[in-house]
Amino acid sequence: MIDYEKINEVLYQLTHSKETEQVMNNLNVIKYLAKMILENTQIQRIETQPTFVPLQESLQIAIDFFHEFNQDYEYIFHNFLQERNTYQGYEDIGMRFYKIPEEVKGTSREQANNSMLFFEGNIRIDYSEEPIDAYSIVHESIHKLSLAKDNMTNFQNLFYEVPSITCEFLLTDYLLERKKYPENEIKILKSHRFQGLMTYAAYDMCLITLLDIYQKNGVVNERLIKEYISNSLSESITTWFISQCMNAFLQSILSERLLLFDAERYIVGLVLACYMHQEILDHPNKKEKLFQLIHLLGEPNYLEKETFLKSEKLGIPMIKDGQLYIDEEILQNLYHNYNREIDSIIDIRKTEPKIP
Repeated sequence: MIDYEKINEVLYQLTHSKETEQVMNNLNVIKYLAKMILENTQIQRIETQPTFVPLQESLQIAIDFFHEFNQDYEYIFHNFLQERNTYQGYEDIGMRFYKIPEEVKGTSREQANNSMLFFEGNIRIDYSEEPIDAYSIVHESIHKLSLAKDNMTNFQNLFYEVPSITCEFLLTDYLLERKKYPENEIKILKSHRFQGLMTYAAYDMCLITLLDIYQKNGVVNERLIKEYISNSLSESITTWFISQCMNAFLQSILSERLLLFDAERYIVGLVLACYMHQEILDHPNKKEKLFQLIHLLGEPNYLEKETFLKSEKLGIPMIKDGQLYIDEEILQNLYHNYNREIDSIIDIRKTEPKIP
């Protein structure tokens, strides 16, 4: 049973907070990105026997990738591997590695990967001795390069995943160009990244749906949700996702007792990573824009609006006058680049060719 009284309490707190105007503006932009993900991403979970990759080999791949990507980052990454951090009176190794148990297979293994960057700067890498380990290492290392020195601002929260996911795409290019591992396997990993973020997009659309119902009726309940979905069921696949995910989303609200907006940074991260990756493919010197964004995310001395204005000067779309913004021209540009990324993995084979 869903406790709608508690759901309404949370929605009331959200719509009466000091940040309400900012949250609503963000959601009004992000709903277009969420629909883009849900309506343009192919649903195909293809499992393959992964290549065995020792952890040391994945670390070397990360080193070689950073050497080509930015040699300053290669030097910093070497320091990450050797550093020790002192936090709250105790010393810890800067990067720790934890083997995912062999018995965890397939999609369960992906779910068991809790690689992350902690606020104090320590990196946890869960590895499975497969090609995906290099992605985890690069992803979390890029986060550390752009680690905010203070509490995350709205700008940092929204754009935090952009550099890391962009570098995942660049790492895919790197591995495919060098034929390091089977092409199909690498493309499947990229496809799984897109599909894994569809849940975030669906959850954000569930939140937008709840807020729409709440603002129109002053309350949310099971009947109003069913009516809303029923009245818009024929509109698009987005509504289908809302109907499938709403109950799980409501349960997540009740378990947390607040609305966490982690989904937003992944939605913005994926769509803008597609944009930045395609820009770099077309104009390799555009990597400099990515380096500047990494620096900007970690810069503690700028005011919130100043940071938005600086990022706007970098030519990053979806930013105008110090806040998130979208119009038809920006949307079409983002759609174009998102679909170019999808096209790059469209030829995934259902089965690997047999070796004679």
